[in-house]
Amino acid sequence: MLPSLIDASLIVYNGGGYDQFVDDVLATDDEGRTVQAYSFAQTLADEEDGESTESTNEPAGHDHEHVTVNTHVWYDMTVAEVTAYAIADGLGSLDPDNAATYTANA
Repeated sequence: MLPSLIDASLIVYNGGGYDQFVDDVLATDDEGRTVQAYSFAQTLADEEDGESTESTNEPAGHDHEHVTVNTHVWYDMTVAEVTAYAIADGLGSLDPDNAATYTANA
């Protein structure tokens, strides 16, 4: 039998609708072992927009525009950097003896 996505120790994916099948699989089996680049882009956009990363209850007709997140997250070097460190953290949790090497190489 071939290994499946849910057999992975760490799942790294774009998110933002590019790989919906990953979200579909994780909906039934998510053990918190994922790195989704789009989530970092959304968090950074929310911070740039001046909002907390938690949901807000803005009234209808609020007076500012929201930052639009480009789903092509690999074009944003800040997102790439944050994603690399998240991958290093995930790998370090799985392999503590080499955690410093993963972080150094991120």
